[in-house]
Amino acid sequence: METAVEDLAGRRSEAAALYGKRQLSSDAFVSADREITANLKDIRARLRYAERMANFSLGEAEDLVRWWNTALPASKRAIARLLLEDVEVFLTSACGVRTVEPGRVVLHWRKLPGLSDGRWGRRLV
Repeated sequence: METAVEDLAGRRSEAAALYGKRQLSSDAFVSADREITANLKDIRARLRYAERMANFSLGEAEDLVRWWNTALPASKRAIARLLLEDVEVFLTSACGVRTVEPGRVVLHWRKLPGLSDGRWGRRLV
């Protein structure tokens, strides 16, 4: 991904050089610059996300809580989608209730093949 960033930066400088030599129109330069900027923004965001995930280690529960409290919403969403199959949220007892009452939210955990059917436990015995 870092090479893609360098490539886009090179393309931007080439477009600027062509514009400076009047071989590229103003509209074409602005259009190319917008496209390169959008691509750079997307690649840099993916690179930051990849670096965060590379530095992520599943240690103790406290480490996971610390990571969760500082993680981006997209990262939290990805972990939740990985672990949960479905989330059911039922109506509140009264309008305007913002707290999660017991039994109001039901989490349906994903079942891992080999672990949830009891085969994994038999291998240990």
